[in-house]
Amino acid sequence: MRLLTILAALGLASIAGAQPKGWQIIKDKTGVCQMAVPPDWHVNPQVPNMATSPDISDVMISAQAGREVRTIPDGAQQVLGVDKMIENTTKRVFWAGKATSYPPSSPPVIAYHVTTPGKGGTCVGQITVKVGTSDALVKQIADTVGPTK
Repeated sequence: MRLLTILAALGLASIAGAQPKGWQIIKDKTGVCQMAVPPDWHVNPQVPNMATSPDISDVMISAQAGREVRTIPDGAQQVLGVDKMIENTTKRVFWAGKATSYPPSSPPVIAYHVTTPGKGGTCVGQITVKVGTSDALVKQIADTVGPTK
């Protein structure tokens, strides 16, 4: 019984942490998907489904109507350039590409991709951060990708 209580508390903590207090919500252009970003990030007024951090990291949320979350087979992971698979289930696919610099003189960044079930399709988030950005922050942002509430 004690184990169930601990597991329930952990589950509630992770749900409560999905949208940290004070974070800003951004939505895709159809309004069916959302993600949250820290309060010091800037939401782009011309592209309201995109936000940028003070260090120029960025996120974007979009919806894919009629799609469902599917795991990515190993062979397809190579084609997509998956460097690190974090989660690969029908509930969420979350992976990171290889660090890259564009243009070559700029600091290297890593693009993370998150796909979750949405309303009538999937919600897709992209989180692009400088190498060295906290994995905990990336995970915290990724945990907010999903259907609008």
